[in-house]
Amino acid sequence: MRPARRRSRKQRQPSGAYCARRIQGETAMSVRTTINISGMHCGHCVASVTEELQELEGVAAVDVALNKDGLSVATITSAQELDPARIDAAIAEAGYAVVAGG
Repeated sequence: MRPARRRSRKQRQPSGAYCARRIQGETAMSVRTTINISGMHCGHCVASVTEELQELEGVAAVDVALNKDGLSVATITSAQELDPARIDAAIAEAGYAVVAGG
């Protein structure tokens, strides 16, 4: 009789807004926040929004998908959840507006 095979237990990656990764034995959590922005039309708009969002404390990365005929989408990766009022203020400082929904 053959010995029973052990199934490997792969760890599942978390789904949703949180993405975990191991760093030197500790768990670091990253939070992804997605926002819709109106009024963006060019690469300069993307640069302005990216610059303002990167200045927020705890922001690790910003990715902006430009849609010059509608709502552009910004994805912010941060160490912790960001205050929506601070995000709105950063977008307003760049000269644009956050739009609820999509």
